[in-house]
Amino acid sequence: MNMSISDVIKKHYFTTAQQDMRNLASPLKQYGITHFAKSSVYGDNHADILTTDVKASNIFYDMHCYKNLFNATIDDYSDSAFLWDDLASTDNSIKDSFKSIANDINIANGITVIKKNNNVVDFYHFATTRKIHHMNSFYLNNIDLLDSYILYFNDTAKNLLKASYENRIYLPNAGDKSIAISEHFKKHTASRIRSDNNLFHLARFYNISDRELECAMQIANGNRSKEIAIELNISIRTVEKHLLALRKKTGSKSLCQAIIKLLWK
Repeated sequence: MNMSISDVIKKHYFTTAQQDMRNLASPLKQYGITHFAKSSVYGDNHADILTTDVKASNIFYDMHCYKNLFNATIDDYSDSAFLWDDLASTDNSIKDSFKSIANDINIANGITVIKKNNNVVDFYHFATTRKIHHMNSFYLNNIDLLDSYILYFNDTAKNLLKASYENRIYLPNAGDKSIAISEHFKKHTASRIRSDNNLFHLARFYNISDRELECAMQIANGNRSKEIAIELNISIRTVEKHLLALRKKTGSKSLCQAIIKLLWK
């Protein structure tokens, strides 16, 4: 008898690792972040999960929202971040899932940071409670803090990560692309980009060249280096050089941090 994805989730390793995750996430509480989870999706459609709140993950998978977030090839993703409010506004099933999580266990106002590696995409989820509405601004202004915590977590949680990887689960292919990389979502998040006037002054403040700014805008619209090279009629190596310059000039530890610091309101 085949088990449903919901049945598999309820018996998964991550249900036994909740307290260890809460201990590891305790440094985040001083910033008002009360929930943290890490999920990874591999090229063979398998995934692993670790979370401070098992019930939240159960709801997410019970409502099959993984189909709208994780269903894409590895190459489709790039390092990025999105606010839960933005994602919920573009997809009803995601919206219903987040609403259930907020109402049932008081987890809301979150952000997900995406990190792409060779054959895996890692999703790091940070959230707080329903009443702390200012957290979206906090996330966008402190993306470097989230990046630092991710480094700390990956270094400190090696045993948990190893056990989670060894207990990966198979996610059935849903047939549609992930909402997080859809054209509809890209258009929605584009509304967060600063006005031309403000962007001009900020670019000059960081000494960002026009070409570097063009690359930043392309990344913000979800394009990858190869696509940017074609669009701007330059080499991929030149694109990568511009993106590296963006990180250095904005004092950012990651490209995602540089884009948010430079472009997002």
